[in-house]
Amino acid sequence: MKLAAMYEEKDRLLQQLALSRSTGEMVDIQNKLNECGSKIKDAILQYSKEKDSLLSLDYKLADPSKYLVFGDPSKSGIDPIFAGRLAALAKDAGIKIYIWPNGAYRDYEGQVREYIASGGHQNPDGSWSGGNGKAKPGNSWHGFGEAIDIWAGKPGSTLLKKLYEFDNVKNQTLLLGYGLGKTLTVGAIPKPSFPEDWHIQPIETFGIVDINVRKSFHDAYTK
Repeated sequence: MKLAAMYEEKDRLLQQLALSRSTGEMVDIQNKLNECGSKIKDAILQYSKEKDSLLSLDYKLADPSKYLVFGDPSKSGIDPIFAGRLAALAKDAGIKIYIWPNGAYRDYEGQVREYIASGGHQNPDGSWSGGNGKAKPGNSWHGFGEAIDIWAGKPGSTLLKKLYEFDNVKNQTLLLGYGLGKTLTVGAIPKPSFPEDWHIQPIETFGIVDINVRKSFHDAYTK
């Protein structure tokens, strides 16, 4: 059974449990729920073992296909454990997370377009300059599948953008509880030196600047 189907089965059993009337029926459904939960955990652990995911499985997960809406479905290839955490947050908050069309996985060409659009340029020696704080092509966590940008104006976006404080990432209590957070790096949009409150990453990625280490996150779940 695919993982998405397992989540659907779990939701179905939870609905049955809420409607159950007899003790015997409740016990039977609870046993099925426990069995379903074990299957989900085993499936995730097997996935992680096969893919060598660098993200911890110690946080809640939910089915991304139900709770994440990608503005560009072709850019949906983020780390599935990261996606599961986002989905769990959305499920518990009673929302769907809408992701900007170019705000999920961003290939190198997409990073180049973003950088140039923010005022950056490539030098004759191949290096990059300008960009008003935008990540240089090849450096962005979007390119390693470990970042999303919330789609402003969509349902739920206001709540997600408020889950931060400019100067103290540690106060992102709700996000951190799902293994998520906002690095609040300075970006170029809507103006230079403006912390990006729409940008979310898994907490394991915080503080990593070495490009080879960043690349290892993407290599782990795509190999």
